[in-house]
Amino acid sequence: MKKLILVILFLSINYFSFSQNQAIDSLLNVVRTQNGKEKIETLLELSSKHLKIDLEKSYEYTNEALKLSEELKISELNSKIYNSFALLNYYRAEYESCKSNSNLAIQFSEKFENIEQKAVSYRYLGCIYQVQSNYDSSLISFEKEKEIQIKSGTKKDLASCYTNIGLVYQLKGNFKTALENYLLAEELFTELNEQSSLISLYGKIGGLLVEEEKYEDAEKYLSKAQNECVKNENYTDAARFCNAMGVMYKKKAEYQKAEEKYKQALEYLLKQPSKQVEAAVNTNIGLLFIEQKQYDKAIEYLKKTAALAEEIGIKYIAATANHNIGEAYFYKKNYSVSLEYYLKAHLIFIEIESYPEILKSYQALIKTNKKLNNSGVALDYYEKYDFLKDSINQAERSVSLDSLQTVFDTKYLKTENLVLEKDAEIKKKTISNQRILIFSVIAILLLAGILIVLIIRNSRIMKKFIAKLSEKNEEILQQSEELRQINDKLVELSNFKEGMMQMIIHDLKNPLNILQNIRLYATDRQIEKVETISYSMLNLIQNILDVYKYEKSRINLNFESVPVLNLIETSLKEINTLAQNTNIQIVNNLDEKISVKCDINVINRVLINLFTNAVKYSPSNSEIKIEVADYQDEILFSITNQGEEIPPEYLDKIFDKFTQVGKNAKKYSSGLGLSFCKLAIESHGKIIKVSSEKNKTTFTFSLPKAENFEVQELEKIENKSSAINLSESEKNAIQPYIKELSEIPIYKISAINSVIEKIKTENHSEILISLCSEILETVAKGNDEKFQKIISNLRT
Repeated sequence: MKKLILVILFLSINYFSFSQNQAIDSLLNVVRTQNGKEKIETLLELSSKHLKIDLEKSYEYTNEALKLSEELKISELNSKIYNSFALLNYYRAEYESCKSNSNLAIQFSEKFENIEQKAVSYRYLGCIYQVQSNYDSSLISFEKEKEIQIKSGTKKDLASCYTNIGLVYQLKGNFKTALENYLLAEELFTELNEQSSLISLYGKIGGLLVEEEKYEDAEKYLSKAQNECVKNENYTDAARFCNAMGVMYKKKAEYQKAEEKYKQALEYLLKQPSKQVEAAVNTNIGLLFIEQKQYDKAIEYLKKTAALAEEIGIKYIAATANHNIGEAYFYKKNYSVSLEYYLKAHLIFIEIESYPEILKSYQALIKTNKKLNNSGVALDYYEKYDFLKDSINQAERSVSLDSLQTVFDTKYLKTENLVLEKDAEIKKKTISNQRILIFSVIAILLLAGILIVLIIRNSRIMKKFIAKLSEKNEEILQQSEELRQINDKLVELSNFKEGMMQMIIHDLKNPLNILQNIRLYATDRQIEKVETISYSMLNLIQNILDVYKYEKSRINLNFESVPVLNLIETSLKEINTLAQNTNIQIVNNLDEKISVKCDINVINRVLINLFTNAVKYSPSNSEIKIEVADYQDEILFSITNQGEEIPPEYLDKIFDKFTQVGKNAKKYSSGLGLSFCKLAIESHGKIIKVSSEKNKTTFTFSLPKAENFEVQELEKIENKSSAINLSESEKNAIQPYIKELSEIPIYKISAINSVIEKIKTENHSEILISLCSEILETVAKGNDEKFQKIISNLRT
């Protein structure tokens, strides 16, 4: 919100604008009839006239002025030309280009000693840093402008500079210093009888008092400013101050009064239109309705803001409006539409490199994708958010250090100048012999200083060299230790796996011996035992195969609805004999109505593994309890046995491959059964856990509830572009654009967006519009591989 106010405040100040009553036609006549410096000056004046009318026309005039300057080699006007470019960049929200052009203007100003244009350049830099929330750099730029204005004696510009400095301190939260600068500006504006500037200043002081929550005093200043504007028929500024009072009432939670002030502002704008101010008022009305949970009304006004911003070409306001619309739809729980607006705002913030807003939009995209159960997409955005946040923090620290260094250098130079001035006065009063003596002492001191500097410099170099050697040595030692630890772990893992393979062979050999001697005891009882052993062998082998299969690639699951009772009973049949042999009772009181959505074969094997594990660890004549709980969108399974407690240090490792726990570890065989269970449950989008205490161990996992489950195959989502079937005519229509897109790197979002807009404008096919949305989403995620794949598939 602060940045939106700053943009509108800056747009209301045009240091290059001349009287709007002058006829543009007369300037065009000068351009047609004159040449040289006068023509360049006139072109720049025309550019200034068109700033609030037609930005493209304004750019053409400035560019023509630059070409004429280069053609005639009139470099002394380049500072003014580049400042004109900088102002255009600001209006277009091209902040980095604005900085570059301002710095070029400073170089030409210093070369040709154009102090006035140098002050303008520093003013623009201060405003840019202010919008980007880089307040320290903004203050440094405004302070440099202030020094120039003090020397030149231009009181009006100096007063404006005090106003800008006060605004920066206000944004930093230093209200005392802000008010001091505002009062200095008021004193100068009063002296110059600048009533319009005083009115604007009253508005800023009123805004400052609102932030300090001194509402009564704030209302006096804002009302005074509004009344003076109405008296002078300046309805645009009157609307601006009404808007400020609306913000104040909103902050006081007096929503009815706030709405009345906003509506009054819109009435003023009917008399004297200003699209920038109208955009600001509509934004505040939208935010007011969001706070009152009237989301449809909020969306109505915020869409007006977005339309106005696009019309006047202010990308920052357009992005902010789209983000706020996304917020309104999010609160309405219409998450798909909310995501569309968040994404649209996000792309503009990236284009204009507004990093605080990019962070804010990442947070919005994360929470919306979570609501839409797009956990993978949300995770991608979170990683980008975390990376950008760290980068910004590091950059802010660097800027703060640079700012402190600049302040120190400035103070040091001032002190040095004072010392030199005093030395000059002393030198004028001393006799010639004293001068010779002083010069001799200075020469000796300079030589001594040079020697000291050289000694200190060499000492620092040696210290840095020694520190680097020490650092490299420590790094080598650390790497050596890491390699040793890795080698030890590899040896340990190799030995462990060798032991496990022997155990697996042993576990398979015993059942095979029984099968070979089946003829010796082919009773019904023994046949059941053989069947049980066969299931055990098959389960062991299947576990080995599936664990490695799940780890190396995704398994295509066949989701079906199945009653929970059927799942449990089918699994219990295969371990029934094993349970009877140890006199273990299985307690199973389940609801026949509960159903889940799953791959029946996979979950059946999960249950067999868990039941087998429970039987092996249960003492004879104990009980295994099976429970199922019905939650909102999932069914929770729990299997509890009365075996020994699993040591706490093994609870996090029990699902790892080849893990064995407890005194009777051999009962766990290969240790792959629980590893398979974990992979299988996670492939269904759920988790499995274990808890253990004395004489009680419980495995719990969940499955999707049948009536609330929707299958989303990741492979289909990632390759959904392949499902878009274009007709031959549609393919032929977009081939020129596909060629153009293939030549643009993915990081040039603005260029890609421009091509997409052409496709949408010239082709109204719903399939093509869907394709365009997919390409924009891919670009926003920075997925270059998918972007290239889409382009490749669309080539004829």
